[in-house]
Amino acid sequence: MYFKSVEEIETYLEKKQFSLGIDLTLDRMDRDCQLLGNPEKQLKVIHYAGSNGKGSTLHYNQEILLSQGYSVASYTSPAQQFVYDQLKLNGMPMTAEVFVSEMNQLIDRLGIDNELTEYELVTLLAFQYFAKANCDFALIEVGMGGRLDATNVVYPLVSVITTISLEHTQFLGDTFAQITAEKAGIIKESVPVVIGKVPADARKVIRSVSAEKHAKCLFLGEAFSASRVESGLFNEQALSERPGPLEKIAATVNRTIKHREIFTFNRNGKSIIDQLAIQMVGSHQIENAAVAVMVCEILKAEHAIEISENAIRSGLANAKWAGRFELLSSKSVILLDGAHNPDGIRVFIQCLSEYYPHYHYKIVFSCLKDKDVTTMIAQLDDIASSLTFTEMKHKRSATATDLFAISNHMQKKIELDYAAIFSEKLADNELLAIVGSLQFIKEIRAYFNQ
Repeated sequence: MYFKSVEEIETYLEKKQFSLGIDLTLDRMDRDCQLLGNPEKQLKVIHYAGSNGKGSTLHYNQEILLSQGYSVASYTSPAQQFVYDQLKLNGMPMTAEVFVSEMNQLIDRLGIDNELTEYELVTLLAFQYFAKANCDFALIEVGMGGRLDATNVVYPLVSVITTISLEHTQFLGDTFAQITAEKAGIIKESVPVVIGKVPADARKVIRSVSAEKHAKCLFLGEAFSASRVESGLFNEQALSERPGPLEKIAATVNRTIKHREIFTFNRNGKSIIDQLAIQMVGSHQIENAAVAVMVCEILKAEHAIEISENAIRSGLANAKWAGRFELLSSKSVILLDGAHNPDGIRVFIQCLSEYYPHYHYKIVFSCLKDKDVTTMIAQLDDIASSLTFTEMKHKRSATATDLFAISNHMQKKIELDYAAIFSEKLADNELLAIVGSLQFIKEIRAYFNQ
């Protein structure tokens, strides 16, 4: 046995991260997948790439498939709190004990001095674990880019590209065309690809790659669309007392929902499913949900997979994804949002204006230093009543001092103590929004849970 605890594994992985960092190639994954007997080839995969929205879209599909009665594995990144909570079976995270056992088995095959990066090793562990579980479907999220991401050794039933933004430019390129080419690298020969809301330059690249691969491409706004019906805050009692079409879905909605969106899914200009409810909010989440429904349409049409309208309704209504305009507290309004690039900040601000238009926004922000920090802070400067800058324990974290210097806000400060962030009293017309990199949201959640 190489490891006796999760802590020992985390130390081992941290050393890998420090020594190897990010090294985008598929050579090691191809070699070691073959060494393990190609567990990835035993999986029925749906593969998700995109700058924003891929995790949310994956969770919509997960809940829909679970509602239909299938067994579903999922692999997302980054971790919410522990490295092993990225791996789930039927929505339940892997336990610490299973993680230690699986890692020991993996290292026994690959050797303790293997050349894999931290991310590659965890990805291989996911393939190994899911193959042994013999699940009906494996939903796999790309970590960065697509073409050279460690997950791109899979051959999926459907590929998904949610959105395209200028991000990770030192790894993926500094134009929409270059970044799109990297994300479109997940498109496989004759495998349909469902695409969300992307710029015109990105559409051109995706169409070109799809044509080369003989892959049917279905764009949001062309092959399918979503029409927002209503949105707002609600409680379960108010919903159950309201007459009309929402009554039929009230029983399927999670009792803790405080936010709500209702939309109609359309194909070829015609309504296919009406009055679909989701608890992740904003027009971008309606788009993500519509992409997930289109994935289901492909699974039914191309692979004869049974997915009922009831499963779609209940799955969408039950789906939630931590750190996506998440209401951490409703008595004193505290929100968590993993907006980690300018597009993410834009949709976060849009959600604030729609759901909390009469509040003053006290915003706490931290992000990784390789992001477009200047643009994000300029957006927050415009809407915040006050801005607090902090920093993460992650080695790629931007310093609070650097973030503070970029901001032009009149009410700004640095606070490195998370306890002090939560100790401030909020007036009735104030909310606290903790925003930034998903790694930051992970640290905040761990502190809040303690």
